[in-house]
Amino acid sequence: MLGLILSLVFLVLALITARENALDALVLVVVAATYFKGWRKGSRGYLYAATILAVIFATLCLLILIANVIDAVVTGESLELKLNPGIVGFITLPLLLKKF
Repeated sequence: MLGLILSLVFLVLALITARENALDALVLVVVAATYFKGWRKGSRGYLYAATILAVIFATLCLLILIANVIDAVVTGESLELKLNPGIVGFITLPLLLKKF
């Protein structure tokens, strides 16, 4: 059941992101599809793989956000913070720390 819920969450995030960045939306669709396949097959391996993908993507989104802040500070430009919905992937981090 957890795989289905997370699949729907990441699918909604992909739809939100699709307007701004198609590549990020594609990554979120892949994560959602992996969660869905794991739910359908009942395989914990798919759920684990999707969780790793989600956390890695969220980490990349956070690093991009930090880089934008550093760039704005160094260059003295105005700071425009755009939160990428992919950062929500950190909600799956507890799944990596416990056994399914």
